[in-house]
Amino acid sequence: EKLGGTVAALALDPLNAEFKNFIDYLTVQMEKLNIDVKLNTDTSESDIVALSPDAVIMATGASLKIPDIAQGKPGVMDHIEALKNRGEIGKRVVVWGLMYGAELAISLADEGKKATLIGEAGEKTMTSHTSDMRKFWVWRKLTDINASRETPEAQRVDNPEVKLNVKVKTITADGVEFEDRDGNKSVLPYDTLVISRGREKNDSLFAKIEGKASEVYKIGDCSSAGNIQKAVWNANEVARKI
Repeated sequence: EKLGGTVAALALDPLNAEFKNFIDYLTVQMEKLNIDVKLNTDTSESDIVALSPDAVIMATGASLKIPDIAQGKPGVMDHIEALKNRGEIGKRVVVWGLMYGAELAISLADEGKKATLIGEAGEKTMTSHTSDMRKFWVWRKLTDINASRETPEAQRVDNPEVKLNVKVKTITADGVEFEDRDGNKSVLPYDTLVISRGREKNDSLFAKIEGKASEVYKIGDCSSAGNIQKAVWNANEVARKI
């Protein structure tokens, strides 16, 4: 009512438990504002049109890419699946992907898993999407950067093991076969292989809805893959514009 019309907001990707406080805060705020929330509901173009909204905000997120080489292989799950199903992760874990996978590898190692982090790029790719403070914390844990390590918490760890600048060649029952920059090949056995690489935005519904309401917007990963801070800022800007 305050916006002078109806707003349909779609949020299909659930946030994981690492952000529970944030989710709890938003839940309380929506209850205070008496916002109608429909969960566990598939939404189609016709469903949205039936609402006759004045504005539609698409927050349908992004999906992780599973490389063809890993499709259908046993023990493979993506980063989101790993966060949701920690109990299904085996003792030996390979995390493939430096940018998003570094912190997950550290977390799994802290839980007693034998973790290995692998990726095609160098050390500065690890958590490159986060703040400088967070990047430095990860780099100190996983690299040989010149840094003070006076406390036990600040020491470099040997679990997870990190293999940089390597290219995955094949995935078999024996493990992940990869090749380094010198052409040397190795096989890394695993119980669980977590894919933590690129994301594809889920915006197919956006094109179908354009023109069906006065205003249609994409926010968050649906617009451009990024972090939560960027998504919240994007949403704030759109809400103020409406």
